[in-house]
Amino acid sequence: MSLQQRIDEKKRELESLSNIKALSQNLCEQLENIESKLETLADGTESVALVMSNWNHIIKSVSLASSKF
Repeated sequence: MSLQQRIDEKKRELESLSNIKALSQNLCEQLENIESKLETLADGTESVALVMSNWNHIIKSVSLASSKF
């Protein structure tokens, strides 16, 4: 293999590694976005659970109040 062929091969290898690096960075950014959205979803789930818990108390209160009439 001539020196020029080896240089060309190394250039192609460097280009491939650069592409892998760029794709890896893109994947990392997307995973960070997903992490942020999952945190928001978890916060929303906690809020829904609190509201549902409150509805249980409201229904019991209404039931007690209506049974006295």
